[in-house]
Amino acid sequence: MNILVTGSTGHVGSNLVRALVDHCKPSTKINCLILKHEEKHLKKWFGNLPLNFIAGDLTNYKSMQSAMKGIDQIYHCAGLVGINQTQTMKDMWKVNVLGSRNLSKAAVNSGTVQKMVQVSTCHILQDENGSDFVTNEGLYDPCDEIHTEYDIVKTLADLESMKFMARGGLDLCFVHPSGVIGKYDWKLNGHISQTIKDCAEGKLPCMPSSGGSGFVSAEDLAHVLIATMERGKKFHRYLASNETLSVVELLGIISRETGCKLPRKLPLSFIEKLATCKDWINKNVFNVNKRWKQAQSFGRESLGIVRAQIEYDKSVTERELGIKLGSIEKSIVQQINWMREIGLVKLKKNMKQSTPIRVLV
Repeated sequence: MNILVTGSTGHVGSNLVRALVDHCKPSTKINCLILKHEEKHLKKWFGNLPLNFIAGDLTNYKSMQSAMKGIDQIYHCAGLVGINQTQTMKDMWKVNVLGSRNLSKAAVNSGTVQKMVQVSTCHILQDENGSDFVTNEGLYDPCDEIHTEYDIVKTLADLESMKFMARGGLDLCFVHPSGVIGKYDWKLNGHISQTIKDCAEGKLPCMPSSGGSGFVSAEDLAHVLIATMERGKKFHRYLASNETLSVVELLGIISRETGCKLPRKLPLSFIEKLATCKDWINKNVFNVNKRWKQAQSFGRESLGIVRAQIEYDKSVTERELGIKLGSIEKSIVQQINWMREIGLVKLKKNMKQSTPIRVLV
């Protein structure tokens, strides 16, 4: 069995390849698609794991043809996350949409690929009544109301993959995770990871007094992806979300584990206005037209997610895939401890002394 994992150096992919090493037979070859410039980090990120690394570019069809030789299964985890204006629409379209097109087209033309599982996002789904309780029953069916540029490109990326895989008669499933929390976010690309860092280091001046979001353990998400590959129904979607927490609950856990002071609570509507003003000032006063170079803790788009505070129904995922999605708190603690251990979070000395690392079991 030959497996290809795109986005293997990202938050989701890094957890997935580790789960695959533990889950698969020794004879299984796990191929990790990486960018050329990432080769120098592989020893730090993956140690001595039995992985085969392939340098390639999703935006180049010939590169995907080369990577696809002998591949039986694909886990498509790669993509640019553009929440809070961290990526341009052009870049997100190129990587997410064009990348999915090249990958699925190469898979169909390979003659060996049997199935692909694609990582999407929970934000492009809603239930039949358009309420704030999202289910994952049945075939893939994107939401009628798409609010952000990132949601647009993720929807188009999913449809591109479905188009080519359906034409070729190949199997395809989608997994729609909520906000991912857990170890191995080496690049600190996620706005959740940035929120943990900012809060722990005392750099978060305020937090919304209301609202929340759904969260999924990166480790549990990896198991959902593997179960979807093994038991997922063709062209069906599977939500991956452990539970919904309020912002106050999330930052409270971070404060407890690091000893940091909780940010001041302010009305969500007021913080949304601050975020809008920040974007306007950067563009019109300082003439900053480029996107942020790093993830932002609270921006207009993530605050929109917080305001919705959507509950996600994981019953179909648990029933059909045989996966139990429990509390998210253990993963929050694990990510905090991991970020402290590798130096991604730098706490004040008195915080470190008063809050030794602990592990939830």
